[in-house]
Amino acid sequence: MLIDNLLFAFIHNHYTNTDTSCATTTHYSPNRYLGELYQPPKGYRFYTTESLGWVGLNVMTAGLDNIRGIEFNKKRINWQVIGFEKMKIFLDCVPCFVNQALDSGRMVTNDEALQEKILRAVLERTRGLSFSESPAYMGGEVHRIVRELSGNDDPYREIKEHFNKVAMEVYPDLKEKVKDSAKPFDTAVRLAIAGNIIDFGMRNKKDDIRLFDTIKDTLRRDFAINHINELRKAVADGSRILYIGDNAGETVFDRLLIEEMPVEKITYVVKASPIINDATLEDAAFAGITELVEVIDNGSDAPGTILASCSAEFRERFEGADLIIAKGQGNYETLNDIDKNIFFLLKAKCPVIARDIGCKVGDIIVKWGRAAL
Repeated sequence: MLIDNLLFAFIHNHYTNTDTSCATTTHYSPNRYLGELYQPPKGYRFYTTESLGWVGLNVMTAGLDNIRGIEFNKKRINWQVIGFEKMKIFLDCVPCFVNQALDSGRMVTNDEALQEKILRAVLERTRGLSFSESPAYMGGEVHRIVRELSGNDDPYREIKEHFNKVAMEVYPDLKEKVKDSAKPFDTAVRLAIAGNIIDFGMRNKKDDIRLFDTIKDTLRRDFAINHINELRKAVADGSRILYIGDNAGETVFDRLLIEEMPVEKITYVVKASPIINDATLEDAAFAGITELVEVIDNGSDAPGTILASCSAEFRERFEGADLIIAKGQGNYETLNDIDKNIFFLLKAKCPVIARDIGCKVGDIIVKWGRAAL
């Protein structure tokens, strides 16, 4: 039947044979059982999902897009699927792409004819979109169209400069919070995540208040996914740490965390050229990160980290890193399927991302990519 094409192993957490009068329970070690059954191909990782019922085990075949079921007669099971998955574009992403185009078009020009031209170009690009791509890929296409048709190579420059300054103004107070904390590393992680609220939707003084409120909330909010202890150990054990930044202004919050780690081990990563409000070398320098650690660019102008669009030099550094810290939703979208020792630090701001992670919008996340193993 499907055995030859079976790509996913499964674990029985609880198994009841209804043919007998008594229930039997069998427990397996996921690590041991998986290792005996299957090793993932390079570039993929294992993940877990849960289900209940009589239907049997849903598995993915080698095509990665094709979900099928196997029926287990007269056996009720509570099981986990262990496998690996790439985050792809959902239908819910498409209206967001269009809204980004309209919003960005209105930001770069008051000319309604040009705004319409930008919107139509994005609609045409969306029409031929492959849903196997990551949301970040199409986000990059949207903002590339905005830049090309508006003639503005860095539409978000003023926004980036503003939040760089705001973040640097609050840096001394936040540094004191870390210093006075009973757990400085944990507090620095929380503040690094708080900085992730800075995105291309933040434009005015009201958003400054939103940033300050987010800092307070993040310092007291529980983590929805908390692998901070694993992160602390990985930092101590690692020797080549790649810290992939996200947005301008957020870089200042990253600095707080970098200062709580062995700086001689760390390389900080930015974009090669402007894309939305993502951090570039200029933003890292403004935050003072270039004075602390080596800073490199990834050779790309795409949101997140789409390895295929990155330079050979960056891909070599990425492959050689024994620990990767990836900030923000874009990096989660583009790296969550990679078989590397990666920790994702972010605030879930999008329902699609939240659903993929298994959390709620607004939750704060420290997620180890290998936690399922």
